[in-house]
Amino acid sequence: MRYIADIDVHWNMIEPWIARCLKETGREDKFTVQWVMEQLLTDQMQLFIVGDDDGIVITERMEYPTGLCILDGWSVCGDNMDDWIADCVRDLKIFALANGCSGLCLQGRPGWVKILKKYGTDKVIKEALIYVEYES
Repeated sequence: MRYIADIDVHWNMIEPWIARCLKETGREDKFTVQWVMEQLLTDQMQLFIVGDDDGIVITERMEYPTGLCILDGWSVCGDNMDDWIADCVRDLKIFALANGCSGLCLQGRPGWVKILKKYGTDKVIKEALIYVEYES
């Protein structure tokens, strides 16, 4: 998985992925590709390419009034998921910890529930919440 900082340089490659993510997660009626791009360009959200350009993960660091900070995997979509999901979860946990987050929440289609159970999911409401811990 690799972080993409220069969104405008990679836009032609990632724009179709963002459109697909919005459609597959049922968000195309709430958000536009342009809005997502603006969030990425202003560092409100982050974008990662997974596998061999097999998909994308869009994240957002969420701080709640209780003080809880979660790295929200705002949208995850792609092909050949079995080839990259383990590395993706591992890398997102590392990114979450490095950015002061105590958990990782991934959002995608309902089929994600059974895939993510093996990564320590304890709460599923069409999203998978995975707690991250500092390892000694």
